[in-house]
Amino acid sequence: MYVNLPFESIRLLVSLLYLPFSFLYWLLGYPYGGAVLLLSIIPLGIIVHRAHAVRKFVDTQFSETVGDLSQFSVYTRSLPGYRFVDIFNATAKFARQSGAIQFESQHAEQLTDIIAGEFYQPQNRFQRFPEHRSRAIDSKEDVYLPIDCFWLVPDSSNNGCGVFRVRTMEYTNEVQIEVAAISSDAANSAIATILEIASAESIYKNKTISVSFEPEVRDEFGSVEVRERIDPIFISQPEVTESDIIIDEDTETVVKRTILDFHERRSRLSDLGLPTRRGVLFYGPPGTGKTYMSRYISDRLKDATTIVSSGQSLLHMRSVCNLARMLQPSIIVLEDVDLVYSSREINFNNTALGELMNELDGFNPDDAIIFILTTNSIERVEAAIKERPGRISQCVYFGPPTADLRKRYLTSLLKDYDIKSLKLDAVVDKTDGTTQAFLKEMVFRAVQIASETDTAESPGSLKLTNSHLDAAMTEMRKSAGNAGEAIIGFSAKRFADSIG
Repeated sequence: MYVNLPFESIRLLVSLLYLPFSFLYWLLGYPYGGAVLLLSIIPLGIIVHRAHAVRKFVDTQFSETVGDLSQFSVYTRSLPGYRFVDIFNATAKFARQSGAIQFESQHAEQLTDIIAGEFYQPQNRFQRFPEHRSRAIDSKEDVYLPIDCFWLVPDSSNNGCGVFRVRTMEYTNEVQIEVAAISSDAANSAIATILEIASAESIYKNKTISVSFEPEVRDEFGSVEVRERIDPIFISQPEVTESDIIIDEDTETVVKRTILDFHERRSRLSDLGLPTRRGVLFYGPPGTGKTYMSRYISDRLKDATTIVSSGQSLLHMRSVCNLARMLQPSIIVLEDVDLVYSSREINFNNTALGELMNELDGFNPDDAIIFILTTNSIERVEAAIKERPGRISQCVYFGPPTADLRKRYLTSLLKDYDIKSLKLDAVVDKTDGTTQAFLKEMVFRAVQIASETDTAESPGSLKLTNSHLDAAMTEMRKSAGNAGEAIIGFSAKRFADSIG
């Protein structure tokens, strides 16, 4: 199976035999004995070159650093590829604590074969500096790491491990840890510690991430050619503060008690016998602040990891929840759940529905997980999810804002502009039934309209009047029809009366 340098071995053997033969030939006085002896310089050079080359073999360098590796067995653990940076950093940290020396070299062979000096090709036996690839560690920062790296422990008596290796496995979308250890107990202990460090110091910890998936590929016989790939993506978005959240007092109280207070006092509540997992369902018309509230909660709970799942990723809840368990305390935000987790009578994704319910039921009592589900159509959501307190603790309605909330929201949106001439109460009255999303777009459009005739170069100098906002409202409703008016939340008769 392997080519263990046959040509080199034969050439070395011939060179070793030639030296005594040539000397004996010269000593016995045979013809041209001097020339034969002089030619021995060639095999002598081969022997010297071989001795020098041996010192460059990776297995030789391993032995010189670690010692006799024949007593070691190799233990392997494979993990999802997205964990490469975490596993690399954790292995480097653990190995440094053992006094290990980092050794970068790229090889197709397993660690078992490298230690034994068995290689597919002769040149593979020499150190080959590996490719370094860019890996995101934040929404704005990348790091370059070798795709194959070893750590050699000079004194393996401390933990029983002599060599650590971390490398990427492109074909299987995995990261692999290999440990050369004197026993399985030593290897298991080392790998368990590495995994603990990787989870505790993960690059995804306390960040907001979304999750994308590439499905597995199977051949015509059903065998897996390429495994499913999960890829966490860092999300960068403006911070949402408490002053940005304008909701009614009852909703604010429910959200604070159900989520914020629950998270902040989770340990105390656990001591009192409460489970540390919780599920909440936000429902209401589009544009009423459900996603915005989810972002606020994520920003408020900075010691929790937020995982946002929508679209196709809703079909992979097992993988999403495994990621949440690893990074807990975690918040799992499932957006527009009615698209996948609708009532089982009309659901074409019953497998995904069953997987979600299994995950909601499958967490341990001490798992620090909060589920936030959002939907525009609660009537479509499967009853076993929304009506089961053990899965969903609270359904919270987000509707069009009242007059008082619209005034507060508009005041916040208009605070940077000159509105001395604006009659805000009139705008509030005309926008009855609209959503927060509509109010925001209306103000943006009014600013654009005002800027067409006003040469102000800063927001504070731009004058906004009722005519600008009326023009924005009229334009947003133009050619909308009855369906469009329903979408934007207007009462057509009320609007007509207000401007007539």
